[in-house]
Amino acid sequence: MDVRDIALAGANALTSDDFQGRAYPIVGPDVLTGEDCARAWSEALGRKIAYGGNDLEAWEQQARQMLPAWMAWDFRIMYAMFHEGGFAGTEEDMEATLEIVGQAPRSFADFTREVAAGW
Repeated sequence: MDVRDIALAGANALTSDDFQGRAYPIVGPDVLTGEDCARAWSEALGRKIAYGGNDLEAWEQQARQMLPAWMAWDFRIMYAMFHEGGFAGTEEDMEATLEIVGQAPRSFADFTREVAAGW
């Protein structure tokens, strides 16, 4: 989710009575894995970018230095699901996002192209 879209959602929620007392999911248009993100950066930069992988066991061990063991394990299980299938919002989530953002959310590919153009 592009931070500019999150900012639009926040601004709209704070300046309009239309959104009072309601909760809104904020989801982007893409279901992305690490490989997908590397591919988008490769295309934007015109050179090969490789995804480093999912060593979630190493991540969990490092996280245990800052989090309770049960929480590090829980995050590891959740992250494994995200790594395998991305993190998808439902059609209803996307409709709600469109309502609160006020426009179609920017794609990750658009984001990478814009950032790469500024480098």
